[in-house]
Amino acid sequence: RDTVSLAINSNSSVISGSATQSKAVTLVLTKEAANSYDPGSIAFYVKMGLLAEVGGLQGIAQAVAGAFGTDESVVEKNLEKELQEAANCFSKNDRDSVGRSVWGTAPSVEGSFYVGLITPSIHYTMGGVKIDPMCRPLRADDDGTLRAIPRLFAAGEVTGGVHGCNRLAGNSLLECAVFGRLAGMKAASCASEQDAHGGLDPTTFIPLEYLEKSQITEFMWMFKFALPSPISCTGMQVGQYISVRMSPKEGGDEIVRYYSPISRPNDLGTIELLVKVDDKGVMSKFLSSLKPGEYLDFKGPMGGLQLNPLDLGKIKNIGMIAGGAGISPMLQIVRAMRHRPGGVSRDNLRLMYGNLRESEIVCREHLDAAVMAGQLDLRLYVNEATEGWKGGVGFINADEIKANMYPPSDDTLIVVCGPPGMCKAIKQALNDLGYSKDQYFSFM
Repeated sequence: RDTVSLAINSNSSVISGSATQSKAVTLVLTKEAANSYDPGSIAFYVKMGLLAEVGGLQGIAQAVAGAFGTDESVVEKNLEKELQEAANCFSKNDRDSVGRSVWGTAPSVEGSFYVGLITPSIHYTMGGVKIDPMCRPLRADDDGTLRAIPRLFAAGEVTGGVHGCNRLAGNSLLECAVFGRLAGMKAASCASEQDAHGGLDPTTFIPLEYLEKSQITEFMWMFKFALPSPISCTGMQVGQYISVRMSPKEGGDEIVRYYSPISRPNDLGTIELLVKVDDKGVMSKFLSSLKPGEYLDFKGPMGGLQLNPLDLGKIKNIGMIAGGAGISPMLQIVRAMRHRPGGVSRDNLRLMYGNLRESEIVCREHLDAAVMAGQLDLRLYVNEATEGWKGGVGFINADEIKANMYPPSDDTLIVVCGPPGMCKAIKQALNDLGYSKDQYFSFM
């Protein structure tokens, strides 16, 4: 279509008497070509005045000369030459002067013809938003991953379409009748859901279906579970944690562990946990053994920091100090602050994050994306530095906190999470530096 449109635009002439200086070219069909195409459609185009049936070259010349205000005899002479050339190329299966090599029927200079003016026009918009198979528009997450926008559906010309920037006949029908119907059904299904919130219960364990896991670092894995409804969210505040119960087997004791999800509280349909997996962890080994479709019991929210990114009250600066898997609530805070209206400035969101070695830094692409966007001040620390490491080396201590964290203030909140020993040392350092108990929160 692009090739045809370009050829038409390159060879078109202004239609005589056109107030808008519209351009067109002449379409000429022999009777035989018209019958081989679709007699019914040709008859319809004649009825609508888009095509006219004329006799011989003289009839064509009269139509063209009238349309473009040109000399009839010149048009007839040129037509005869072109049609004769086309007939010769057809007999030799050769290309004509404009490169045409496909000939449906033999060109002729005799008999009846159908004549009409044609010009490219926009009657179908190609391109638009990208959707998934469920008609949900997709947006790029912090790391570039395309994710569906919850409770939003799209169909028709607002979308990229089945063939993207190209188009085949019948696309309009497909996108209206098929995708339009699917989008309508999905939207109606969402509208009929009674509870779009509170997928978890703080008083009762609820079984959630295990979906998948992905390895983040050598020992860190992300486990994803489905909430009770595709439009359920956790019902938590930013910074709260949940309880996970492994059902007892063969009369053994039930095992309960507590986790801060790395997914945002308003993410619909799923909840994601970051878990360190090793031979010592009973729950982590159990999680690793789960197969998609199996269930694990969840309860929450259970407590923790309750932070509302939309209303921080007197809090102006949020400082975070994390170690290892303690990055989980910090990721939730960073993501929530970045996605709130107006975002956040790196001057007001700071993270000091320590690990044993660089390879154990969790979700670095998310953190780097926030840094690149000017929304996070990030300082990384490792105990075992390799050549080329540009961050801090050793434990995060009082000297590092004093040099790199917001000073004690009533408009500052410091959040701490990591191994118990680290949290104990950080809390002592904060106390020694003059932070009051209501100016910091520790998960341990």
